Amino acid sequence: MTTLTRSDLIDRSLRQLGILPEGATAQGDQYQRMGEVFDEQYAALQQEGLAYWPSDATPLRVVGALTEFLAAKASPRFVQNPNAGFEAMQAHRKLRAACHRPNISGQEVASEYF
Repeated sequence: MTTLTRSDLIDRSLRQLGILPEGATAQGDQYQRMGEVFDEQYAALQQEGLAYWPSDATPLRVVGALTEFLAAKASPRFVQNPNAGFEAMQAHRKLRAACHRPNISGQEVASEYF
C-alpha cells in the first residue's frame, strides 16, 4: 500500500490554504504550526477510531479528505477565514467517509455521522 508521510501532508495542507507554492516544502514557522495542527488532529482522529494508520504512513485513500480537513482546521492559524468552522465540519464529514473500512468478514460497517 502506498502512503504519504507527515511532512507530505503538511505540505499538501499548506498548498490547499494557498500558502505554499507548488513544488515547495514547508519550513520554519509554517512547518511547525501546521505540524501542531497535524499532531492535534491525528490524536483526535485516533480517539474517534478513525486514524487506523501510523502518523507517518497515511494511506492514499484518505489523503485528499485528510488534507482538506487539516487545511480547514489550520485556516484560523494562517488566514482570516470567517467560514473556518463550517469548512472544518464539512471536511470532517468527508474524512469520516474516507476512513470507512470494510469489516474483516467482508460485510460493510456502517459509518456514523454526527
